[in-house]
Amino acid sequence: MCTVSWAREPGGYELFCSRDEKRSRGIAQAPRVEQRRGVRYMAPVDSDYGGTWVAINEAGVAACLLNRPGPWRGLRSRGLIIPELIRARSTDDCAFLMSGLDLHSFAPFTLLLLEADRPALIADWDGRLLAWEDGGEARVPLTSSSFDPEGVREARVRDFERHGGNLLKFHSSHGAAPSAYSTCMHRDDAETVSLTRAVVKRGGIRLAYAAGAPCLYGGEYTWANFS
Repeated sequence: MCTVSWAREPGGYELFCSRDEKRSRGIAQAPRVEQRRGVRYMAPVDSDYGGTWVAINEAGVAACLLNRPGPWRGLRSRGLIIPELIRARSTDDCAFLMSGLDLHSFAPFTLLLLEADRPALIADWDGRLLAWEDGGEARVPLTSSSFDPEGVREARVRDFERHGGNLLKFHSSHGAAPSAYSTCMHRDDAETVSLTRAVVKRGGIRLAYAAGAPCLYGGEYTWANFS
C-alpha cells in the first residue's frame, strides 16, 4: 500500500513515495547503494522478503511499485521486481527488461517508471495481462489500498489538489482527520511507515528516507547520494 507523487523541473524531477503497511511487518532497512550488473542504485530494503518498493539508479531512472487488489495471490514478493529492472538506463529499457520477466508468479501491481524530460511510463499488471501507459502524468497521485481502493483514491486526490503541488505537505497530510483515507494513513492495524524522496537535478541525484509516519518527524530526512 502506497501513495506516490512526482513533479517535474527542467532536466529533472522530484518523487515522493509513502509506504503504508500493517504493523506486523518488519521495519525496512534504510536506503543504501547497491550495484546491479555494473549500474549503481539506491533503495530501501524490505526486511521481510528482500527487494524494494522504490529505487533510483545513477542514470536518474526511478522505479516505484504499488500493490493492486485482485483475486490472484503471488508466489513471489512483488518487491523483487524492481531489482530486476533498475540496471536500465532509460524507462524504455526498463520496459524491455520487464517484457522478459514471467509475471505470473506475482500478484497484481502498478509500476511507475520515471526519467528526466520524458513522460512517466506506467505498467499495470492485473495477474493475467500487462498494460502500459505512456504519459502517466495525468495519474498523479498514484494510490494503493486494500481497505477501500476507490474511496482512498478519491480522498487522496482531493488532498493532493488542496495542497496545490506542495508534495511534502501532501504526503504529511491527514486531510479531515487521521484515518484509513488520509494520505498520512493511520488505522488500528496499519499506518504509513516511511517516506522516500528522490531528487534528480542536473547537478546530481539524491535519495532521502525517513522511517515512521511523516506527521511524526516533520519532514526530516537522512539524505544519500552516489558520491
